[in-house]
Amino acid sequence: SESCLDEASQPSPGRDRGDSVEVMARLEEITKSLGRGVPVGGDSQNAALCDRLEEQQAEIERLTSLLQIDSNVLGRISSDLRDREQEVFALKGAMDELRKSNQRLTQEKSELGEQASRVAAEWEAAQARAEQAERQTQVLRWQMLEDHTGMVQRLQDTVDCVA
Repeated sequence: SESCLDEASQPSPGRDRGDSVEVMARLEEITKSLGRGVPVGGDSQNAALCDRLEEQQAEIERLTSLLQIDSNVLGRISSDLRDREQEVFALKGAMDELRKSNQRLTQEKSELGEQASRVAAEWEAAQARAEQAERQTQVLRWQMLEDHTGMVQRLQDTVDCVA
């Protein structure tokens, strides 16, 4: 019985759900056959029945220990699954944060692009105004030069007439 408990406490990495179903079927078969096969009667028959019952009890204990092993493995698997679920939840949270950050950066990039376009348009407009002002200044200089040249010419003509 203690060896069965020791066996039950040992991990069984190769066991699967099919093994548990097989163990349960075997336990059911043993239970159904307990009363059959050996008639109750004399001492030899009783001894044979006791021997058979002891064998079946040993088999039941062995199968029970296998079920316990399966239960322990299932418990570890369940614990691992819970751990993985928590990891997945944490990763989903991190992914959501990254997605939000990416969306925010995309929005900021778009806004910066719009600002850059506005600044470029304003720069072009300012440059056009500066060129226009330069042309107007040049025209004014020519007009002033022509006016000044005309005045100098009239003064020269006046000086020539007086002399």
